[in-house]
Amino acid sequence: LPIGAESDFRGIVDLLTMKATIYKDDLGTEIDVVDIPADMADAAEAAREKLIEAVADHDDALAEAYLEGEEIDRDRLIA
Repeated sequence: LPIGAESDFRGIVDLLTMKATIYKDDLGTEIDVVDIPADMADAAEAAREKLIEAVADHDDALAEAYLEGEEIDRDRLIA
């Protein structure tokens, strides 16, 4: 999930780790990994839900865990 757009682009929100990567330079070679900005928390949660639902369409065990309200961790999503 991008943080900012065009000339205001500052970084991304990683929906797997739920952390923000902020670019400190124009090339992206220097970064800070920080908590998601408060003004993006709701958008990040919604995007992560869509990601989990998309993955659950292809993994019955994950779909069952999701429907039962279990927390789905990063490694399970990657697998």
